[in-house]
Amino acid sequence: MMKINVEELLSQFKKPKDTALGLDIGKDSIKLVELRQEGGAIKLTKVDLIKIPQLQSVVALEQHQLIKKLIGELLAKNQIKRKDVVLSVKGQSTFVKFLEVLPVSKEKLAQTIKYEAQQQIPFSLDEVEWDAHVFKTGDEQTASVYQVLLVAIKKDKLAGRVSLIEQTGLHLSVLDISTLSIYNCIRFNQDYDENKLTCLLDIGAQSSDLLILKGAKFWMRSFAIGGDNITSGLEKKFNISFSDAEKLKQKMNIESADIKEAIAPALEDLQGEISRSVEYYFFQQKQTSPVPNGTTGAKTQIEQILLSGGTSLMQGLDKLLAEKFSCQVRSVEPFKMFSAEEELKDKFSAQNKALFSQAMGLALRGLNRSWININLFKEQIKLKSLARQRVVYGVGSLVLALVILLGASTFMRQDYRERSLRLRKLKGLLETFSTHQPRIKELKREEAQLYRKVEALSNLALNRSLWLVVLSELQKMLPDNLWIIDFRGTFFFDAALDQKFASKLDVQGKAVSYQDVNNFVSRLKASTLFSEVKPLSSAFIEEQVKDQDKDKQKVEVVKFSISMKVLPEVN
Repeated sequence: MMKINVEELLSQFKKPKDTALGLDIGKDSIKLVELRQEGGAIKLTKVDLIKIPQLQSVVALEQHQLIKKLIGELLAKNQIKRKDVVLSVKGQSTFVKFLEVLPVSKEKLAQTIKYEAQQQIPFSLDEVEWDAHVFKTGDEQTASVYQVLLVAIKKDKLAGRVSLIEQTGLHLSVLDISTLSIYNCIRFNQDYDENKLTCLLDIGAQSSDLLILKGAKFWMRSFAIGGDNITSGLEKKFNISFSDAEKLKQKMNIESADIKEAIAPALEDLQGEISRSVEYYFFQQKQTSPVPNGTTGAKTQIEQILLSGGTSLMQGLDKLLAEKFSCQVRSVEPFKMFSAEEELKDKFSAQNKALFSQAMGLALRGLNRSWININLFKEQIKLKSLARQRVVYGVGSLVLALVILLGASTFMRQDYRERSLRLRKLKGLLETFSTHQPRIKELKREEAQLYRKVEALSNLALNRSLWLVVLSELQKMLPDNLWIIDFRGTFFFDAALDQKFASKLDVQGKAVSYQDVNNFVSRLKASTLFSEVKPLSSAFIEEQVKDQDKDKQKVEVVKFSISMKVLPEVN
């Protein structure tokens, strides 16, 4: 029998991944970026932003529905057809750890990292989604250690965002960290000097993320200071509502004495966190970090600060940080190395373009054009991949069953015509040899038998939808973690069934556990459609599954085979 690889057949119709959609959902706005890969270049095809109305009081469900509605409007406005989307979470909500592991083979490296994850992550791995990135620099053959970035997040912190995206009709393909997405953006744009100690500061509404870069060295942390701290200072100082303070923050002059007094505590906390972060970075590197405090007169080792995030647009903040740390301070340039239509490049002001650095990095991640690859949704994608395989095998089984039905129907029609011709010849012989009574009686008995067989075949031809009923019944009985990979049906004449044709069905499949196989066998035995259900074999096998990054992972599944009879009559 010819075997059809349905999965390979369907893969011929898959389009290459040449576009990617990045979506940055912030507190104040939602940013959208679509990139397209054209040869070796990357083109910016869509970029847009929609503001999130700031209501005085709103419950979580209302906010969820509002953001869902705004995402739908943003997708419709920009005529986005691609369903796969790349999102990020703030670094403040994640666990981040830098590790050093000994250089080993790829298989052992994965085991080593998982062991370290179990030891370092302060939760059970069943409670978190986690991933790791290995920094391989220089000659891997002579490397003494590998630097590893380990990231994890509690599953309950992801549930709301994943549900929100699924309700909009999008499919989450990668879940990155906001800081890393911005890093991938500035790295692609060559937006910083690798020979200088650079701080990438992403100031959000409720928290800030800091990335320290120099050469191949890389370090990051988050702290709970953001734009809302500045807004609260304005709210208390001028006795106004939070929303009015937010409006004031967007247009105020930071040099004003009253303004400076109102926001001083928040800015001092922000500067203090930056200083402590740099001190700790140099402590880890076993160096000194003479960050100026206004009294020692020492010169800072920070040579450049790149700003990102909505709060970074506050007028005068760059000058204040430049004075504090005695270095160059500017906003990131997310569109620097991308080709685009002029009207698209001029859609936003130079200052507001910095808002899109995260969304640009997310879209780059979707095109696999990133330097640091973290995907906190990787395990969920693997599970969905297994589910898709089950669907593919189900389609293959259905196609195979239809081929069997068509072949059986053709055979029965041909057989029926042949037997009809034989009957007519027998009638002629009976008329010719009417004098031979004993022979005539014998021929009549044969004729009666043939009529019964023809009747049985006719009934079988009329009931050729039996196999569709069988497939439908099998589909209902399948447990969630079990799928069919082979399906064979045969016909045979069974005298025990009052001289009628019977059907035999052989099924082969795979399951996640023996319990799933036992549940399936029990359901078959309980069905009125099948009889003599007999499990023939079952055993654990290893199977390779491709993940989102096209790496093959081994998964243990149970391979089994079952034989049964299909009853000839279905009510």
